[in-house]
Amino acid sequence: MIKIRDISDEVTRVNVVIVPNKIPDVDTNWDNIQYLSFSDGLPMDFALKSYLESFEPEKGGITLGYASLDKVIRGLRQGELLTIMASTSVGKTWLALNILRYISTKHKFNIGYFSLDDPMETIVERMLQLTLAKSRDEITKLRLKKEYDELTKITKELSGVKLFSGVNHIPAIENTVERNKLQVIFIDYLSLINVKSSNQYERITNAIHGLKEIAVKKKILVIVLHQLSRKSAGGTIPVTLDMARDSGAVEEMSSFVIGAHRPELKDERNGEECKKYENILFVKLLKNKRGPSHMITCHFNKKTGEITEYEDHVMDKKLKVEAELLEEL
Repeated sequence: MIKIRDISDEVTRVNVVIVPNKIPDVDTNWDNIQYLSFSDGLPMDFALKSYLESFEPEKGGITLGYASLDKVIRGLRQGELLTIMASTSVGKTWLALNILRYISTKHKFNIGYFSLDDPMETIVERMLQLTLAKSRDEITKLRLKKEYDELTKITKELSGVKLFSGVNHIPAIENTVERNKLQVIFIDYLSLINVKSSNQYERITNAIHGLKEIAVKKKILVIVLHQLSRKSAGGTIPVTLDMARDSGAVEEMSSFVIGAHRPELKDERNGEECKKYENILFVKLLKNKRGPSHMITCHFNKKTGEITEYEDHVMDKKLKVEAELLEEL
């Protein structure tokens, strides 16, 4: 699209944009080009072509697999950063793995999943549950019976996915992205990234800045998971942006922020049976740089980890009303 060339002399090193005299095509003769510095600006016709191309599936427009969210986001693109915020046990890792599975099968990108919290075996087991639509106990039985033909289905469906463990420094993540030609990466989770800092606020700030720099520099999509502060009431109340733990830089650096909560957990922790919100996960787009916020109501299959968006015509009327009220918060 736009080519960057480094020009050096003995004194200075300057990056310049190479812009053809007309909008280029496959057969562009690159002998007829102009060398412009960034300060000269980009011709409007070339800028328009770049804008239109950014929405083409092979060059951008990455969808998450949740139709209502995808409609208001209008496609994620390389160079952007999406943060998924939730409290412990709400299901943010499951949500990330559902999105990973969709992107892998739909867009066929090279994807890296950096697990900084759970051991690799736990992530693989969860991916098996999602892929085979089976419970953890059922996966264990397949493993013990050595039914490898069934288990290896994951290698076909997620052939473009690579898992990384112990890669928790920003330079190491960047080198891994470059070496493996990754196009989308998941970081699970933000506060476990090892960066120089004197306190937790500085740690989170430096970590999110580092990930944003990788997204822009390497032209990849970064999806990072982030734990919420105590303001979230253990994940039982609607998520707000000010719940981001320890740093306002999370909101600032993120192109998009998603928050998830499960009211069901409140009743579970009190030892009461909850029917009203059983298996319900509320997922809200809190920050959308291309449009309004939006919330969806999802069914969370705790047996397989699959998270699917409820369609209006199958959602209980009372639950739909409550979801609309939550959307206004």
